[in-house]
Amino acid sequence: MSSQYFDVIEHKVLSSYVREYPGATILNQDEKLYIPVKQYATRNPTPKLQPVTIIAAASVGTPKESYEPIWEVLSEQSSQFGFSISSIWIADPVNQAEGEVINRGKIGDDPSWIDLSRDLFLMINQFRDQMPRPFIGIGHSAGGVQLADLAFMHPRLFSSLIFLDPSILKTPPTHFRQHPVFHKYIFNRQQSWPSRSQAEASIAKWPTHSTWDPRCLQRFLKYALVETSEPKSKLSDPPVSFSTSEAQGILYMSREARVQRQVDGTVTIDREHAPDLDPIDAERDDPLYRSEMRATWNRLPELRPSAKFILGGRTYLSTRELHEAVDRCGTGLGGSGGASEGRVCKVVFKKGSHFFPLELVDETAKECAVWIHAEVERWMKKENEFKDSVRRRLENGERIGQEFSPSMRNLLNSFAPNAAKSKI
Repeated sequence: MSSQYFDVIEHKVLSSYVREYPGATILNQDEKLYIPVKQYATRNPTPKLQPVTIIAAASVGTPKESYEPIWEVLSEQSSQFGFSISSIWIADPVNQAEGEVINRGKIGDDPSWIDLSRDLFLMINQFRDQMPRPFIGIGHSAGGVQLADLAFMHPRLFSSLIFLDPSILKTPPTHFRQHPVFHKYIFNRQQSWPSRSQAEASIAKWPTHSTWDPRCLQRFLKYALVETSEPKSKLSDPPVSFSTSEAQGILYMSREARVQRQVDGTVTIDREHAPDLDPIDAERDDPLYRSEMRATWNRLPELRPSAKFILGGRTYLSTRELHEAVDRCGTGLGGSGGASEGRVCKVVFKKGSHFFPLELVDETAKECAVWIHAEVERWMKKENEFKDSVRRRLENGERIGQEFSPSMRNLLNSFAPNAAKSKI
């Protein structure tokens, strides 16, 4: 498969072992699950421009192909902003879109967002020869959480992250029963149709999709629907259903808390089932939770890569908490330094909803290109400084890795006279 801009290569990558929760698979926890990956390799990379590798992650229930229009516009703009895209890599989780299709019969009813973070790390390790540094991460909604968690796992992997309305919240939406996306986008939506044409006509009118860029909607309709008739039937307009089932869509957004409130008012958390349940959520008596949002929020100060937050002005997420997330990001131990050091910034699309990447394609791509340009310039400067330093040391006769550097030896020698003379 190919496009005007990319050679599109498909991979099926073995997922991480073991999964976060035992119920991620049916019966056998040793079951092998796979993530479907698409690699968008630039067909005509611009010579002499620094190539970058982009790792992307999608929102819940959105097929990875829905973001292709952004990659196409970004490819167009990259040379104007002084960098070249080597390739873009994006995967469906094991239980979403194509992931659910290829793992059907093996996936259970207890998925975790963090599992995709680990899966992406294995993907990167497997295809490292096709992924020149620097790495830039672009994550939408839950995908932003998953890339942040990957950065926590390996702080130096990404040079920078771009968060598109990420679900990084201190206070997850109160009572999932009233959660607008949970309620309208998945639970109450129609799941199957007698024909593809009827499905496409119906979905295009839904409030959640009617504002989408036609290019994104076309990709979504193509990949979010799968035929339900027998393969041999060869119907011209076969019946279809969503590739992400209602069950997996809901299970990926919520998890049973199983909290018991005692007679004296105290709550008891089932640590075997929900070791990651925050006591704050337990006290709220909400029967459902999703731990990754607050867990990522809590660790934001230690985020090492620089970060750009692109937010939707009409998002259903807490805008106050998203803006607070920007202020906290990278400010702690091991962090990037945060906004005060120019390592974190934000942009707000006033008319954008939570799904603005699929609504405002050109604007989203441009904001990504502007940030990537600045970060690539910075990365190249630091990379060249490091290479020059190593070259000078070798020219001076140092045996790097075989002996102490002169500065290290001087430090060690300075300690010796003051070392306590005591028996070991």
